[in-house]
Amino acid sequence: MNPRRQVFLAVMTALLSMSPCAYAEDRPASEALPALLLDINGDGEMDRAVISENSDDGSLDLSLYLSIGTHRPATAQKPSVFAPSFIEGADITLQSLGGALVVSASYNLYGNDWDERLTIAFRDGGFWVTAIQRSWEMASRKSNLDVDVNIGSCSIDLVSGQGDASRDLADPTPLPNRYASVRLQDWSDATMPAPCRF
Repeated sequence: MNPRRQVFLAVMTALLSMSPCAYAEDRPASEALPALLLDINGDGEMDRAVISENSDDGSLDLSLYLSIGTHRPATAQKPSVFAPSFIEGADITLQSLGGALVVSASYNLYGNDWDERLTIAFRDGGFWVTAIQRSWEMASRKSNLDVDVNIGSCSIDLVSGQGDASRDLADPTPLPNRYASVRLQDWSDATMPAPCRF
């Protein structure tokens, strides 16, 4: 067995033996979720991107308020674009990169870790997820107490359709298939490129 994999299995076994309270990193109720001002559609007016918690499943929704300037949206104001359950995790950050919106998140719970970075851009009159980077280390205990480990990563430019992915501890390799951008409102685990799913 690969020595690096042996070390990882030993670490995961130790983590899974810990109590949930010892390893969980739940978001404090008082933690503020991020918002960002940017001109995402390039019309010269400031837009606001807002992350909010989905009360149904604890995932995070993404709302875009277009041409709002520096004003905060009113409580009853509906967003121009709404993407429910857009991402999960903690340590959420929003960044403007070349006019695009980059949403990053990390997750760490019971020995399962993943990091995710999604890029949203305005193209062809709509908002699209145009890139995804994701890496993960997932561990679960079988009935015979062995540890099942799932390690992987992906990085795909959804505009060119090209990218690479890895499984276990192998180096990333180019993907043979091309993957298209996904409309922001349609983004979900089901529409995410298959190589990026756990």
